[in-house]
Amino acid sequence: MLSVYLAARYARRKEMLAIRRVLEAAGHRVTARWVLGLHDTAAGMSDQDAALEDLVDLERADVCVSFTEAGDVAGRARGGRHVEFGWALARGKRVIVYGPRENVFHHHPRVEVVSSIVDLLGVLARPRWAPELKTIASTDLPIVDEPTADRCLKCGRDAAKCRHTRSAEVQ
Repeated sequence: MLSVYLAARYARRKEMLAIRRVLEAAGHRVTARWVLGLHDTAAGMSDQDAALEDLVDLERADVCVSFTEAGDVAGRARGGRHVEFGWALARGKRVIVYGPRENVFHHHPRVEVVSSIVDLLGVLARPRWAPELKTIASTDLPIVDEPTADRCLKCGRDAAKCRHTRSAEVQ
């Protein structure tokens, strides 16, 4: 089966322990050691060590499940779970949002969204869906500090040299 990293607010640690048990009963392995409570201030682990351990655990996982929040929730200001989500997305890991989409990156085409443990187990049982992603070179990005009037609106290149602009003029 799959190795799964659980990204959630630390205040939801006990809930994540229950989800860990469900996932392990289904044959999956949970790599997130933070759910065991070792990142608690009383445990004596520094924030730096906790962050490094989380990234190691995330690297060991096939899938990152990001547990999101609806509306304003007290205690969500630290946001480590958002970094973990972004890390997993950037590393090409399978990424699943459990709950509502909280930010624009939760709408990425590779992100799967579930709203229950039953849905999560169903998604984990399916093969990964991953469209081909085009790598964007820095030369393909529009330059924002220059006026855009003489730049192609489609690709951001110099409008006089861009094939999009020239083809629009021909039509």
